Amino acid sequence: PVCEARQNLPFEFQLRGNSYKTIFVTPDATIRFYEFGYTDDVCASDCGGIAVARRFVPHENYQGQIWTLASDNSFVVSWENISFDGFCCDVLINAQLTLYRNGNVQICWG
Repeated sequence: PVCEARQNLPFEFQLRGNSYKTIFVTPDATIRFYEFGYTDDVCASDCGGIAVARRFVPHENYQGQIWTLASDNSFVVSWENISFDGFCCDVLINAQLTLYRNGNVQICWG
């Protein structure tokens, strides 16, 4: 399984009719949301997530770094030097996902 790091948001983020103050960041360029709480062993209800792309390599091959930056109106997660599965050559890329207080999401990578 992919490890997840709990991150508290500086605002409530709306997704699919639910409000979230906490997200879980994974090394494979995904953030996940849990509706009814989360412990280290079990989550009661996985409400899905937002992936930067669907073909990043699994956790076992992850070599990059993850950074976060919070402000009053946004929360940024940056994945640096991650591999893209199935891509020709061994190219490492950077990806960034920003959640905004107003519910918008911005995804950048290259």
